[in-house]
Amino acid sequence: MEEFFRFFGFEVSRGYLYELLVLIEFLKRIFVAALLGLLIGFERDKHGRAAGLRTHTLVSVGSALFTLISLKIAGVKLLGEGSVLHGDAGRIAAQVVTGIGFLGAGTIVKDGFMVKGLTTAACLWFAAAVGMACGINLLVPATLTAVGMYMFVLWGKNRERKFHRLYPFKLLAYLNNEEAAYDIFVWVKTQGCTVTSMNWVHRPDSEVVKVEFYIDVDLKVMQPQFLLHFMRRLKEENFNGLISVSYYCMG
Repeated sequence: MEEFFRFFGFEVSRGYLYELLVLIEFLKRIFVAALLGLLIGFERDKHGRAAGLRTHTLVSVGSALFTLISLKIAGVKLLGEGSVLHGDAGRIAAQVVTGIGFLGAGTIVKDGFMVKGLTTAACLWFAAAVGMACGINLLVPATLTAVGMYMFVLWGKNRERKFHRLYPFKLLAYLNNEEAAYDIFVWVKTQGCTVTSMNWVHRPDSEVVKVEFYIDVDLKVMQPQFLLHFMRRLKEENFNGLISVSYYCMG
């Protein structure tokens, strides 16, 4: 029986109950890291970012696991005292800090003069820090920090827009002539708006192209009926190749 438990990595010299408590402690830290990763990823996923709920959860849990592996190799006991260190407990965990940068860099995209994905990259970096905190059993500080940052990101997004006095919305245009996208882009600028970025979606089985215009409107220009008049004037232009158009408020 002892050989069976040793095969799965249990140190039965301290008794089966002790090893069971160690396993529970291990799962507790991983579980909290998963929950906090879900919380951080939920906010990103709600805004349709490439790195969403699953990615942030994996980063948080992976960071916690790497930290636990680092503690195990160094000889740190998860429960009680009596740890005999025979290595650097932070050597493996330290690589998470630099290694997560490569994953975060993949979410940063430069689109014209706009750079998107910086907040998502920072959230991935933050999720790794939360996971590492859970790995060393700083569960309460990790939870308070994650909840606090979640509220700050939600609150800060609206405050940032009001500080810059901008109201953002997304214009969805379905075209069968790609040149119409440039005509719409030029026309939008004449309406006192700023096109911050454009996203093209091509369907392989159709000639229709969906173009997403991300637009900022100065709040001085933005009136309650602005978007209705904006859409009416846009349809009256009768752009060649424009099939349909709609908008989505992001403010």
